[in-house]
Formats: sequence, structure tokens, C-alpha cells
Amino acid sequence: LWQFDKLARGLVRRELPGANLHPFYDALRALIDRDPDIALFLCIRQEDHRFALSPLRHSIHCAVLATLTARQLGWDEARVSALGCAALTMNLGILELQATMAEQDQPPTKRQLDQIRAHPDAAVALLRSVGIVDEDWLAIVADHHEHSGGGGYPKGKGEVHSSAHVLRGIDVYMAKISPRVKRPGITPQLAVRQLFQQNPGDPLSMAVIKTLGVHPPGSLVKLRSGEIAVAIRRPA
Repeated sequence: LWQFDKLARGLVRRELPGANLHPFYDALRALIDRDPDIALFLCIRQEDHRFALSPLRHSIHCAVLATLTARQLGWDEARVSALGCAALTMNLGILELQATMAEQDQPPTKRQLDQIRAHPDAAVALLRSVGIVDEDWLAIVADHHEHSGGGGYPKGKGEVHSSAHVLRGIDVYMAKISPRVKRPGITPQLAVRQLFQQNPGDPLSMAVIKTLGVHPPGSLVKLRSGEIAVAIRRPA
């Protein structure tokens, strides 16, 4: 978390080259490979309520779930890496704004909403300025709030990069289960159900759901005995 904080600040200030993102993502991916269920557990079981850190955690958690989902889909490593790096950097220009909003108990202002709507393009411009030239990575960041058929932002595109479609689902899922000052997170089970209801039968959304499982590691379950337990592994 603190390594990513330092890296993100350096990129936003244009003090570090974008190439520094690759070793960070490689280190994160190595941790995921050591134990994917522990990686998911840490994404789901969110007990650190320092809300100012929420944007940093969100970026890392989305990168974890994006990496595992891309592998569930059988993508090659270059495509996995593009999606994972896009997850880390999709909100790069608004991390401080997100930290402020996670702690405020008032609705967002018009200025904040304008910044939010502009942030995909702003992130792409920032990434280009620090030397990122991977067009898949940049396209995913640009499209991660667009909807197939239109209605998304910032451009209301009808055709959306397929990897961006995956990232949008992951972004929304993680945001829903993450607590904020003004609201608790919803349960992982409810968030999965809503993801399915919004995209029934969609293979990309189903890959996210299959990656998580019905009771992902970190989720609370009620046993037949009446006891409350926490899931620590996905079933085989």
C-alpha cells in the first residue's frame, strides 16, 4: 500500500517514469501467485476504516481481481498485464479527490462530479506524459466507465474495449463492498447477485463471478449450527 502511495504520487507529479509501474505490478502479481485466496481475502475482508486510504486500496484490490479474472478467461500474459496495470492506474488523477469523498458525509459537489466524469481522459493523458505507450492499457483506462451501447462517460461510446468491460464490472463490485463514512459496504454475495442481474449471461461478467465464487474468501457466512464463520478458501 505504501509503495503504491509513493509510486502514485511520483507519477502524478511527473517525478517518476511510467516504467516504474511494471515492477510494482510484477511484485503484486507474484504475491497473487503465492496464494490467490489470500489475495481475495484481503480484498473482501475490509476492516481498515482509514477512509483516506480507500482509493489506494481500491486500485490494488481491483488489480488483484482483474488479474485473477483475466486468468479465468485464459488471456495471455500481455493482456493480463494490460488489464492489471489499467486497474492500478484508472483513477490516478483523482486519488486525492476520492480520499476526500470517502471521508465526506455530504453529496459530491458539481465540481467534484465534473472531475469524476473527466478522470478517464485525464488518466490517459497523465500516463502518456510519463511514457506509457501500451495502447491496450490506455484504451482500457479510457473506456472503464463506458457502457456497451452508450450511456457511459466521458464520451458515451457505443463500442467499448472488451477488457474495459471487465474492469468496469470489477470497479463497481469493489466500490459496492467497500465501506465509506456515509455508508457501509454491501455484502459480497449481494454485490455478485447485482453484477449477474445487470449482465445476465455475459461471459465477461460471468468470469468475474466465477473468479470470486458464491462465498469468496473473506465473506461472512451463517452455518447450519447458527454460528457465524468467515470463508477462507474458494471450493475446488
